[in-house]
Amino acid sequence: MVAMLLCMLIPRGVAALPPEVTNVQAQQIADTYLVDIVYDLADSSDHGSMVHVLLSIDGGNTWTIPCPSVSGDAGQMVLPGPGRHVIWDAEQDYPGFVGDNCRVRVVADDDIPPPEISFARISPSGWDTIPIAPYDTIGFGEPLHLYWQGSTGAIAGMSLQRLAEIDTIYPYDDGLYGYKYRLMDEDCDDTIEDCWHPRRFNEATGDSFSYYGQITELRFHNDGSGSDLLHQLLPSGIFPMRFDALDVARNTVPPWLQGFDFVVNYDPETLVLDGQADWAHPEDPQVYPYYTLLNDPAQERHPFGMEDTIPDRAYVVCKALMRDDPRDLRLDPQQPLRLTGQVRGVLEVFGGGLFSYETDPSAANEPTWGEGIDGWYADTLGFMPGPNTHYVMNLHAVDEHGRLDGTPAELSFHTGYAPCTQGVELLGDPASPSAWDEALPCAEPGDTSHPCFTDTTALHVNMSGEPSVPGRETLAFHSAGWFVIDKYTHTVAVLADTTGQTTHCWVIPARRYRMKVLLHGRDHPDERWADPLLRIGGWQYQVDYECDPFNAISDGGGIDDIALPTWGSEEMVNELLEIEPDSGLWALHVDVAVPIVLLQTGPTIYRDGYLLAGIAGGDPEIADLLFELTTRQSGLGAVRAIAHDQTSCEVWPVRPARYHYFEGVRPSAGSPPPAMTWRHCNLPYSLDGIKGSIDLWMMTLPSNEGVPVQKFFHLVWETPEGDFGCGNDP
Repeated sequence: MVAMLLCMLIPRGVAALPPEVTNVQAQQIADTYLVDIVYDLADSSDHGSMVHVLLSIDGGNTWTIPCPSVSGDAGQMVLPGPGRHVIWDAEQDYPGFVGDNCRVRVVADDDIPPPEISFARISPSGWDTIPIAPYDTIGFGEPLHLYWQGSTGAIAGMSLQRLAEIDTIYPYDDGLYGYKYRLMDEDCDDTIEDCWHPRRFNEATGDSFSYYGQITELRFHNDGSGSDLLHQLLPSGIFPMRFDALDVARNTVPPWLQGFDFVVNYDPETLVLDGQADWAHPEDPQVYPYYTLLNDPAQERHPFGMEDTIPDRAYVVCKALMRDDPRDLRLDPQQPLRLTGQVRGVLEVFGGGLFSYETDPSAANEPTWGEGIDGWYADTLGFMPGPNTHYVMNLHAVDEHGRLDGTPAELSFHTGYAPCTQGVELLGDPASPSAWDEALPCAEPGDTSHPCFTDTTALHVNMSGEPSVPGRETLAFHSAGWFVIDKYTHTVAVLADTTGQTTHCWVIPARRYRMKVLLHGRDHPDERWADPLLRIGGWQYQVDYECDPFNAISDGGGIDDIALPTWGSEEMVNELLEIEPDSGLWALHVDVAVPIVLLQTGPTIYRDGYLLAGIAGGDPEIADLLFELTTRQSGLGAVRAIAHDQTSCEVWPVRPARYHYFEGVRPSAGSPPPAMTWRHCNLPYSLDGIKGSIDLWMMTLPSNEGVPVQKFFHLVWETPEGDFGCGNDP
């Protein structure tokens, strides 16, 4: 059986703003908690109105209880007319409520903005108010006297007399019936119970319910003097609250605008030393930050400053000071602040583009330096940077509650100095020793005063392979061969064996001579490896001939393309590319192919006799084509070169070619095996803590900012008709 609602509902006409509600009649439906409400609605503008139902439990003195569970002619877009009908489900809104002095009011209004609430702190003196916004902070253990007040657009344009008829709650001119608040950290499940305040006790049911009341302030003692939230020592973090207000138009604050959260516990403070000694701990005279070179046995410390450039192969150490905010209560004054840090790097990738990477935060351990001057603690954090990177080290103080400094101190700097190209040396005999002076300065592009680039190296070719004139540099004979030229594509190959190559090809006998090109470079002194083999990691180079403008002839055993680096040889043995293990010197062996008939007879007989009559079948165009294709490696030429300070994995010789960064900034455990470094490509999987790896070729720095130096040479072919070079046809 359904219980009866013991509440007398007294109908009353309600005077309100236009639109106007009249002739309100309300009656509880027998044996239910449903209330049948009828009213007339007039609206001079003849448009839909917002209709609300309010309940008074004190005979109409106050109207602070909304009736949201209504159906029929209620809510938005109720059209004017007589006999508007509403059903209110009282049990749905206030289950178990019993009262004997109840009235209902029907209110209609235009679509009015909801009420708004603003907040302030009341000073300890009680005289001043200080604005406070969502997510503002109070100190740990600091009391908070929170005050709020609201406003509503429902009273806009309303006369004082009309407002006095509707707003029966003090203050009588704000258009608000009252406020509710909710402490979200209370142990209350709003899906099954009412969690709002203030509350009234219902003696009949032994329960309570919330209502819109006149409470406009709360005092958070925040001192542990009681078990409720107003007296507890509030924990560090966000303290969430919700606030609502009810205005004379029955509007309330939308749920998405009800939130008001404040933060307990100010952030600790962090300072990073930048070219300074630790003034809070004078016992430490070191200037921070500093780096030590990995190849320095003495581990000398080199201070540097913000945005400086430091060597790549270094270990960086920075120092930070940490202090708790004095507005926070310290639960354990003996608990020191700690330091954690994270490193972010932005790499200018060779070939274009940027690549960013970062470590995870380091462990927050006990600081090395305890509480010093003005309460500052201190600790250091170090890591191994990679080349050609802009680093930002974020340093956070951590207080006793584990709260981090949200505005960390930053240290930013650049790493890596570019290597230099000292010069290019050309030797006619691969067996000849280098005459290079390692003390020569670095070469700048276009610097004609550098000893390497003051003249053009002349190199001669003859049948004997021996100098025909004393003092001449003559290319040494290497082997016999044949020009094999495809008749359709006109591609040229110089082969030692022509078996199976005669179909659709022109075959012309040749002699091969060998020129040795030595690439001299050095890395920055502060980054220099002890092992010379590791000092220059790669070269961009190209051997050009005046009559080979598209670089169709690939020379030297490497890529022979100034746009692409050669990091080493992909084969264990490559006779055209040699990297000397003891010196790290790169040697390119360039084969120069020369037609035998041209050396024996001269260019005229070679072209007009041998090629035209014997090979081209009397076709002068074919003869000219074959002459051009077989003489491209004569005359003027140049070697262009750019040095690189890094290398690549999986080429010979094997060198450190990968940068590893770590989960906790520094290696967490383990060390590289003997004869390996943290930059080797194939570190054992047992070394924990590696977060990511970057191949060093991506991080390389080219010499002269990628502008090549250029060494000119002149290949002279000695023939019975005289010296010959491409472009000097008879």
